[in-house]
Amino acid sequence: MRPNYQKGAGTMEGVVALIILATVIFLFVLPERKLGPTKSLPAISETTQTTVYTQNPWGSNSNVSVAPPITSTFSREINLNSGNAPYAYEPFEEYITINNVGQTLVDISGWQLRNGRGDRAYNVGGDLRSFPSITAVIPKGAGFISPNGQSLLQDVVLKPGETAIITTGSVGTSYPYRITSFKENECSGYLQNMSEYTFSPYLATSCVPPSQEPGLSSLDVGCQNFVTGLGSCQTPKFDANAEGYARDYQGNTCNGCVNGVAGLSNACVAFIKTHFSYPGCLTYHSYDPNFYSNTWRIFLGKPWEMWATDHESISLFDLRGNLAAYQSY
Repeated sequence: MRPNYQKGAGTMEGVVALIILATVIFLFVLPERKLGPTKSLPAISETTQTTVYTQNPWGSNSNVSVAPPITSTFSREINLNSGNAPYAYEPFEEYITINNVGQTLVDISGWQLRNGRGDRAYNVGGDLRSFPSITAVIPKGAGFISPNGQSLLQDVVLKPGETAIITTGSVGTSYPYRITSFKENECSGYLQNMSEYTFSPYLATSCVPPSQEPGLSSLDVGCQNFVTGLGSCQTPKFDANAEGYARDYQGNTCNGCVNGVAGLSNACVAFIKTHFSYPGCLTYHSYDPNFYSNTWRIFLGKPWEMWATDHESISLFDLRGNLAAYQSY
């Protein structure tokens, strides 16, 4: 009987050993295999982490950078750019741009621009407050600024490749010409070079060079040489000395002088007066084949800055109220 007892004892010892082994595996090995070693989440790179969102008491994100859904059928034709809005402070110099990057005409008159003020919370006397967004309607514009102050307005239609520079404010002075929204052209450079006006950005100075002015070849050689030396898009000073003053220190007037130069023929002086000025440029060049440029200058006429320095969004809505373009910074 002794051998049978020993066999049974060995069986019991094996069972106990298996139980102990199973316990060790359950407590230590299986959790390690199931969970694996502890891993840290990968760091978000600077290129992907664009905005930290903080919820304000009014229920909207204070730093909104996620673009809302674009619903306008013009979305593929229109590109919106923030221009100098992030760093300009005066309304007369602050601007954004709208570009036609498509293949069809786009009429943007009557479209609305909206800033992101309604998405931000403001500290007012220690309390957070919310204000509605500011909107502006894109107005009509003139083909060119009329010297008589009666500029003919039309819809701002962007051809493929054309740009509209949208200035928040307006040109402050109406002298000598009342500036409304207009399309840049061969004569706009005369406006840019007038001290009465400030344009941001500068208007293009693409006037016809004085040496190529029609009719110049019929004048005397001395006149031709003088005109060739004139600056492009510059209105000469008449009956003035070399410094531009009508009278010198002795009180004398430089009669017949042009930019302080005397001795030009009467026909030459008359030619210069009628050709090299803003009205004269329009008279002789408004029907040139390439008179118009590809840039509109639009003025919203706001007396205050419309676009914030940062945490700003620019939304452009078409005539049906559908979002055509969106930009944030």
